[in-house]
This record gives sequence, C-alpha cells and structure tokens, in this order.
Amino acid sequence: DRVRERGVRFRRLIVALHEHDGRRQQSSRGHRRRSDSRDLGNDALLRRAWVMDVGDGVAVAAGTAHVVEYLLAADPMPVPRAPEHCAGLIVWRDRLIPVIDLARLLTGRDNAPGPHRRAVILAYQQAAGRPLQYGALFVTAAPTQTSVSDDMACALPDTQPALAHIARACFTHQDQAVAILDPRQLFDRPLPTAPVPEANVGSAIIDHV
Repeated sequence: DRVRERGVRFRRLIVALHEHDGRRQQSSRGHRRRSDSRDLGNDALLRRAWVMDVGDGVAVAAGTAHVVEYLLAADPMPVPRAPEHCAGLIVWRDRLIPVIDLARLLTGRDNAPGPHRRAVILAYQQAAGRPLQYGALFVTAAPTQTSVSDDMACALPDTQPALAHIARACFTHQDQAVAILDPRQLFDRPLPTAPVPEANVGSAIIDHV
C-alpha cells in the first residue's frame, strides 16, 4: 500500500510539473517571449521545476514553462477594495497583470512591505488552445531550478492549508515541503481572503490534487 500510494503521489507530481512544456531557455532576467496563442504541451523537461521563495519561510514551485520572467523591481498600482494578498497591478509588456503576495495569503502576515519588491511572472491558460494569461508573485530572490524525482513527492504542509486552493502536488526540497502551484487556480479563480482553518485541510490533501 505504501508503494502504491507513493506511486500515485509521484504520478500526480509529474503531471503537475509537465502539463505545460518548457521549450524556452531561462536567463536571470527572463525568457524569450512566446506566442500568446501557443499551447503549453509536453516536452523533455518533464522533471524540472522552478522553486520560488515567496517570503515568511514559504517556498513554492512551478513547472518550467510557467515561469516567464524574473523582475528585480515590481511596484504595483493598488486596487481599491482588493484583498490584502492582492498587491495590485503592474504594467508588463504593455499589459496589466495582477500581483499576488502569496506569503500574506498563506500566513496572514506582511513581512516584506515597501516598494521595489522582486517578482516572478507566471503564464497559464484557461483551457487548451486559449491565449496565454499572466500573473505575478512577489518573491524574495531569484527562482532556482531543481530536478524532481519520485522519492521527493510528499503531502502538502498542514500548516498552510490555503495551499489546497492553488496547489496541484508537493515535493520535498532541502528538507522543506514545496507546493507545485496551479497558476490558473491562483490567478483565475476566487481565493480565500484569510488562511483556511487548519481543521478543514489535512496532510492527505495531496490525494485530491
């Protein structure tokens, strides 16, 4: 049973990483721009992910093709009446995109206030064949790329139950549980305005992503 459960977790982990392709090369400043009508399919980068430190001890990851660009300074324009974790909008490549303070969403705390915060641009599709959409996450440093293997799959941390709304799977990286984000759920779906009560989400959440 343990072997079967680990196999199920790993398959979900790999699907979460690979449902989008990564046919671009990453630099410290960003990727080459791709067509807005291109599908995010599969290719050889099936077991790679970008790990991002979003602050307050929280690390998350995204599949290689989701991570479009790393910004050294992101100064969002505030949106009236927006939830506290919605930092505002930035102008990026002639379009307005939302910026999420994920650490604040998950912990309820704002540990890195002030201007000129760094951010990562993420891409997603609402459905296959649809144009690419974009959103940004505040981060504390440049994302780092890592390989993912079957023995790294784990459950989502029960100390951050709001991850159940936005994560597809989870793996262990440097002794820390790192959730693999679903950018469509993060930017295109309603999010909780405060951390979900711990009693509602447990460590078995990985079985439902």
